[in-house]
Parts: sequence; C-alpha cells; structure tokens
Amino acid sequence: MADEQNVNQEITEQTTATSGGGQKLPASDPKSNAPAEPQDKQAEKTFTQKELDDIVKQRLERAAKGQPTKEELAAFRRWQDEQKTDEQRHADELKAAQDKQTAAELRAADLEAKLAAMSKGVSAEAADDVIALAKGRVSDDVPLDKAIDEVLKKYPQFTASGAAPKAKITTGVPSTGGADNMSGVEKRFYEKNPQLLKTGGN
Repeated sequence: MADEQNVNQEITEQTTATSGGGQKLPASDPKSNAPAEPQDKQAEKTFTQKELDDIVKQRLERAAKGQPTKEELAAFRRWQDEQKTDEQRHADELKAAQDKQTAAELRAADLEAKLAAMSKGVSAEAADDVIALAKGRVSDDVPLDKAIDEVLKKYPQFTASGAAPKAKITTGVPSTGGADNMSGVEKRFYEKNPQLLKTGGN
C-alpha cells in the first residue's frame, strides 16, 4: 500500500514538472481507480447542421480526388476494348448472345408455365403464385404440370371455380333450414357432436 502511494506521489511530481511547474494537476486518489479530472473542463464543441454538412462535403471531396470522372472511365473502357484481340471480342459477343438467349428461354418457360397453370383453371391473378409454389416442388421425378396439379389439390382457392366464396351477410340468428344450409364448419362441428344436432342446438 505504501508503495502505491509513493508511485502516485512521484507521478504527481512528474506531471507538475512537465506541465510548466506553475499549474498543478490534482493527484488521483490512491484509494480509487478513477484518474483525476482536470480542474478546467473545456466546454464540448457543438456543431450546427450547416457545419456538419460542410465537414461531410469536404471529406467527400477529399475522397473523390483520386477517383476518375465518367468521361475518364468511358475513355479507359474504350482503350481496353481497343486492346482486346479479335478472339477476345468474339468471346465477349458470344457471351452476350448466350446471355440474351438464356433470358429469352427463361421468359418462354415462365410464359409456358403460366399457360399450363391457366389451362388447369387457375385464375389469372393467382397464376404467378401457383407457379412459384409449383417450382418449389419440381424435381427430376415431378414435372411442372404435376407440381401445378399438387398445388391446386392442396390450395383449390387458386382455381377460378374454387375461389373463396364471397362473404355472406348474416343476421346472427340461425336459420332453420337444416343440414343443407350449414356451412362447412357447422357440418364438421355436428359430425363431431351428433347429440347436439338431434336436439336442434337449442
């Protein structure tokens, strides 16, 4: 403990000597781990939005100094193209043509899939959704047509005939029409609870 106090005293004396001698910095408390704070705290500098904008603009200008302009980039690309051999130019043209062909084939496949879905009764609004679901099921064993059939079997609401029925407005009073006027939920409920159907639900 005495060693720590001696070290702290020496540090205080050294900082006093290096700071010009006239101004004493407070020594840290040997019992606390926190360093001593100077007596004269400087007020924090605050910036206005304009000053911040200027600082950012200057930083961006410094960063952009080493970057070429659009004209310089275009000239560089022209120079690069001039340096290519005929073989490299033909390879680039071939690659561009293959990319166009691949894009056209993808568009054709998408249109064929949409036609297949719509020929199976899928509504026009739901065709893209059905195709997206069907593409997830396509494999070596399952072609797109079969995948569309599986999706429609699982989600019949995508077909024009199986579209969700329009909402019925009801009064909340049950009708006495019997089992023929029951919704699917009511039918399923009475199938699970046949004793309630016999008494009429009253």
